[in-house]
Amino acid sequence: MSTKGLSRRALIGTAAAAGAAGAASGATGRAHAAARVRPQGTTPEPPEALSFYLLAQPVRAYDSRVAQAPDGTDPETGADDTPLLRNATRSIDISYVLGRGVEPTGVPVKAAGVLLNLTVVNTAGATGYLKVWSDGVAEPAASSINWDHPSAIIANAVSTACADGYIQVKCGGAVGAATNLIIDVVGYYDTAVPPIV
Repeated sequence: MSTKGLSRRALIGTAAAAGAAGAASGATGRAHAAARVRPQGTTPEPPEALSFYLLAQPVRAYDSRVAQAPDGTDPETGADDTPLLRNATRSIDISYVLGRGVEPTGVPVKAAGVLLNLTVVNTAGATGYLKVWSDGVAEPAASSINWDHPSAIIANAVSTACADGYIQVKCGGAVGAATNLIIDVVGYYDTAVPPIV
């Protein structure tokens, strides 16, 4: 049967009919295609809408360099002022400034996601990378920032989900890869309606 000149809707109907005919005759390949066709007149459930909130100015939530603010150790996660070594993962609270649990960054603990500026400084090793992802979920396959020589300084904007204000950061790469890292919070994503001021 020629499909030349048929509309998209007519093509979908033709595929559904062919799938039903194939299923009736015992052919399974087209039956799977027919199962994916949405019945006419129905709409998919919309995803939950998220709003983005830009902070008045970026807030430095974490800096792993010694003697660079913010200094200290997070009593909850142990994140401190040391380079992140190859194959090590660090849990970082982006709702509060490191070492100052009373100084919020402006990101609500229950935010759905966060927009960060991630910077690697004083990199070691021939090549390396950092991965960033939400606490409580599987490590992603893709990296967020990469370097290809020692002593690099590279910044990149990273958008990620976050769970209860925490993200995970992992260093990977060639043997000897390590880096200091800086995290500046730029804004966050949330489903909540902001207060009217």
